[in-house]
Amino acid sequence: MKNNINIKEYVGEILNAIETKLADPQRETAKKLVTDFLNSCNDYVTAVYNMETSIQVARFRLDDNEYRETIMRLDRNRKTCHNCLVNSVNIINRIADMVNCEHVLETKDVEERQNRRNCGNLAIEVVKAYFDARIITYAYDKH
Repeated sequence: MKNNINIKEYVGEILNAIETKLADPQRETAKKLVTDFLNSCNDYVTAVYNMETSIQVARFRLDDNEYRETIMRLDRNRKTCHNCLVNSVNIINRIADMVNCEHVLETKDVEERQNRRNCGNLAIEVVKAYFDARIITYAYDKH
């Protein structure tokens, strides 16, 4: 994905390409996988947030054994979410190849550790882009 295009525009472009270049059932599967990618970004960011905040608080609430077990459980969850994110990025890149779009993130010829970091940074970018663009409506404003 070019640096000058934001993730929401990219998602719109790839969904449009999926809609015009793929036939059912491939089209519906690809659209679901784009949704899965977006959800994987959110899941990973949430897992990191939960881990970091829980560790900070757990130090003051748990004994040493409970603390270690909590950290291990949280880290397993974060790692699982990270693995799902990396897989999802790879899937979106394959879909992009099918519909002649740019990759969401270049992963070829990137060292694995750096690729994982890049995927994590992409997840933050995705969540922030959707958060920043939110439309806030309040039911009580109508009264």
